[in-house]
Amino acid sequence: MKSALYLRGNAMAEAFFLKRDADIVSQMEEEQIRNARIEEMVKVTGIQDTAVLGKLLDDGIDDKTLAAFGLIPIVAVAWADGDLKAKEKQAVLDAAADVIAARDNPAAELLERWLSRKPEKKLLELWAEYVRALGSALPPDDMAKLKSNVLNRARAVANAAGGFLGIGRISDEEQRLLQQLEKAFS
Repeated sequence: MKSALYLRGNAMAEAFFLKRDADIVSQMEEEQIRNARIEEMVKVTGIQDTAVLGKLLDDGIDDKTLAAFGLIPIVAVAWADGDLKAKEKQAVLDAAADVIAARDNPAAELLERWLSRKPEKKLLELWAEYVRALGSALPPDDMAKLKSNVLNRARAVANAAGGFLGIGRISDEEQRLLQQLEKAFS
């Protein structure tokens, strides 16, 4: 005959292993979902570097918000001096108009968040990684067009606030950031 203490110990051990098994199954399910999301990103971007795509997912960027992520360079330029001026914000919204058509989608919501609160610096670094990975997925001509498009939009945002009365020079911070953006493409 088994003692009550033995039965209780057995029940506790069984409960422990049931919980542990459930945790393992949950982790496996989460991993499968993550892998499926990465595969969707591979299809959307053509990028085979799943490590970069995984980093994007970790920072909340997926196939639904990728359009907003492509705007990170102009958002970063707008915030370069630590202050987002009304003209810079409008320049970002103008540049985003053809990228984000509907205002009630996740990409538009993400852009609005970045325009209300400066994004972390690591997001621009992740964008640079993304561009390098994209370089191996796109033909050189397409990559050159992307570079030109990104840099032209970024310069337009940098010029938006301008110097005296909105006319004039790009700030030193904006100029450094423009150089950093160009470097991401090389």
